[in-house]
Amino acid sequence: MPKNIFAYTAPGADYPEFLSINREDDGRVTVTVRGPSQRVETTEGNWQISMSPTITMTLPEAELNKLMDAIECQRLSLPEIAEARDKASY
Repeated sequence: MPKNIFAYTAPGADYPEFLSINREDDGRVTVTVRGPSQRVETTEGNWQISMSPTITMTLPEAELNKLMDAIECQRLSLPEIAEARDKASY
């Protein structure tokens, strides 16, 4: 059974947009995403909810590490990033 690492679901929609990052039983990390739903007019002039497709992809471990680094770098100042890189080179 996959283990959820991170999940976000936007509030307030019939088919909310979401992001789910999971560690699969075989060790792979997958990312599943769905965009926001939209109201669309049908050919009969009625309105219906159009749900965005759900997409799942495997994220290689090295790319997951890059993603975590990129998110962390957005939280740090430039001197803190330089210090973290210096420590990583030891």
